[in-house]
Amino acid sequence: MLARAFTPDPLWSAIIPDDSKRPGQLDGMFRALIRTVEADNGLATATAGVDAVALWNPPGHSMGLGAIVRSRFALVRPTLAMAGADRRRMAAVMRQLDGRHKKLMPEPHWYLMAIGVDSHKQGGGLGSALVRDGLRRADADGAATY
Repeated sequence: MLARAFTPDPLWSAIIPDDSKRPGQLDGMFRALIRTVEADNGLATATAGVDAVALWNPPGHSMGLGAIVRSRFALVRPTLAMAGADRRRMAAVMRQLDGRHKKLMPEPHWYLMAIGVDSHKQGGGLGSALVRDGLRRADADGAATY
């Protein structure tokens, strides 16, 4: 579902410009990302019917080497399967996003890493419901969100 939601996204279109390859590459990437988030004690939450999905990293976790190992290197495989130019573009974007994230939120926080809603269900409040659920969790933990 996340791959379908992000296939037309301008950022992912710039990273993986080949329209015929992007859906499959994003599918592998998001499946691996879910496994890595869960290996890092994060949460993958979804609506009934899996029309919307949110991926949250918990406070103090950043999907480092431990999470990558616990996920059995899930993110490594789809990343290495990307064309070299696509992989370099993705790495550059991720470095920029990570740098901004660390600068803006140095304290522990719940991090909404990705949220997507299937195109035919957008505008119905599903994404908002997942965000509200995450904010309630963060409030109960006394943690900030990003």
